[in-house]
Amino acid sequence: MPLDDRPNAPRGASLWSVKSEREIDRRRAARYSASFCVLARKLSDNESYADEVVELTAELRDISRGGCCLVSGHGWRSLSVLRCEILLPQLAVGVPTLAQVRWLRSEGQDQFVMGLQFLIE
Repeated sequence: MPLDDRPNAPRGASLWSVKSEREIDRRRAARYSASFCVLARKLSDNESYADEVVELTAELRDISRGGCCLVSGHGWRSLSVLRCEILLPQLAVGVPTLAQVRWLRSEGQDQFVMGLQFLIE
């Protein structure tokens, strides 16, 4: 049944637009495209592995008040806590923050995309 035929469905609604509205509702802040370098260091935890990468350089893909999306050659598991330093070309120093990995997705053999939530607002 098309969404238009459902009771109380907005006129012209489709499954795609409903999904997009849910996605927007889930986010607390608007996201902005960006391209900055980020230095990230995993803070130690009880589940560290001997061969696990502790520090990496990543590209920031987008950012919002509540978090950001990073692309890197390595990814950390969900819920890992990171100390990040966002490097802005106009500044001589990086902007430090703490973030938690909320999701991780592989994009090809050596590329990972991570969604981070800032722990400091």
